[in-house]
Amino acid sequence: MGIFQRYIKNDVRGNPIIGKDGKPKREGPWFVQYPYSRDPENGKIKYRTEKASFSKKKAEKIFRAKVDDFQEMDKLGIQVDPEMTFSKLMDWGLSQDIMKAKASASDDLARAVHLKAELGNSKAARITPLMVDNFRIKMKKAVSEHTDKPYSGATINKMVSLARRVYYLGMDAGIVKSNPFARRGTFKEEPKGHYIPDQEFWKIHKIPSRLPKSGGTGCIPDRNASRRNYRTGMG
Repeated sequence: MGIFQRYIKNDVRGNPIIGKDGKPKREGPWFVQYPYSRDPENGKIKYRTEKASFSKKKAEKIFRAKVDDFQEMDKLGIQVDPEMTFSKLMDWGLSQDIMKAKASASDDLARAVHLKAELGNSKAARITPLMVDNFRIKMKKAVSEHTDKPYSGATINKMVSLARRVYYLGMDAGIVKSNPFARRGTFKEEPKGHYIPDQEFWKIHKIPSRLPKSGGTGCIPDRNASRRNYRTGMG
């Protein structure tokens, strides 16, 4: 456990360069080996090795942060599963009673299909905000098999919102530590309905023929305002 350089430094002839301690010198990026979980059966700590940085100071900083994270989770008894895939996390989330009780539960299952098709094989703990943004852009260009039209911004927003909800449930359960779907941008949702020309509008919305007979000042209807507030299929 700690930081180290993996590659042996050679001279121009390809022979290892020996340091003052009698050991071959090392070069290249620094790696960190840190604890990341504890086996629930035997209590043994599991370690992971990752390439950190070409800077020794940055590698030391990364190592300390990894160790601190593990010690905090170990103290709280949280066991994050680093091997769980995105698909398994989504399946777990959708199986929770709080998700099955939603009125949109059946729609959530359909939205999850698209999420899992793009991100399913990736480790849930390694999904990044960039991957989420790339998913949004890709879906904006994709064509729906039901409408034969590109997916609307509202539909994509609901997909991202679903994954965000599942990740928050996972954080509550200690399955994941962070939420890459949090605070992601959303597509602007266009209002439903369409503009109606004057001639068509006034066929279905007649102007009052008489003004009020009261002694006060009469009010003439604002024809343009009325038309702006009108939408087909609404009220």
